[in-house]
Amino acid sequence: MEKNLSVLLLCGDADRSESTLEMLASLKNPPIQTRREETLAAGLARLGSERFDAVLVDLQLGDYRGMATFFKIRDKASQLPIIILVELENGSLGLEAVKRGAQDSLLFNQLTPRLLAEAVRAGMEYKKNEVRIREMAFQDPLTRLYNRRGFNIVAGHQLMVAQRTKSPMILLFADVVHLEAVNELYGYEQGDMVLADIGEIMRTSFRRSDVMARLDADEFLLLAINCGPENAPKLIDRWNIRLNSLRARKNLSHDLSLVIGQAAYNPEDPCSLEHLIVIAQLQMEETKETKPSGQP
Repeated sequence: MEKNLSVLLLCGDADRSESTLEMLASLKNPPIQTRREETLAAGLARLGSERFDAVLVDLQLGDYRGMATFFKIRDKASQLPIIILVELENGSLGLEAVKRGAQDSLLFNQLTPRLLAEAVRAGMEYKKNEVRIREMAFQDPLTRLYNRRGFNIVAGHQLMVAQRTKSPMILLFADVVHLEAVNELYGYEQGDMVLADIGEIMRTSFRRSDVMARLDADEFLLLAINCGPENAPKLIDRWNIRLNSLRARKNLSHDLSLVIGQAAYNPEDPCSLEHLIVIAQLQMEETKETKPSGQP
């Protein structure tokens, strides 16, 4: 049985509102619960305090008219499908809103219960797919950490915040040593499981506010927010301890370990994200060259 849907109707005209509400109330599979507001200000307030599955918007409200209405709703509820309702003479406005991100545009004089239901369902499905596509674009599917593109965007934003608030940060660049041995001894499926486990270790060992990513095959990044260089050894130890625990739990006999380089962000002497990554990677490579074989 499908759950009830919740829809916000923004419409300033009493007759159009009553007709639309009656159509929505007639839908039973699934039932749609509708809240109606006459002004954009009241609608935005509801969107800020209640959960909705979709928004139906008349672009001719009492306090806002035209595309400005749509832009305000889009900025407030970008995660929701927005369906535009217009009169025939304003049909071009509806089409323009669709070009700018609305999920559909319907004419008041052509509305039917079935048409409304299909528009809401299709809009919700579109938004679900949009989230999946966004995750595919910014997330590593194996570890569910950010990929390189996602890390650059989120970490770049954190650098700007750190510079403004004068907050230090630590960047750790980790390489998984002897992952090739896992693949050779146990198969690539087991190697992928190890990488996924490392992603889980990162999510459970560090703060949600920290930015974590998997780059290429066996390389991982951690940007620790509001964290000075004196905290780097603790972070590295925590990461290695959790990996050693993973080795013991999975009874992995080979020397699976991390080589980790670090770079400190000093807000008094700011640098780019690319510079931080290069510094941490170079230190990681130097550590790898000097690290005795078999040492975790």
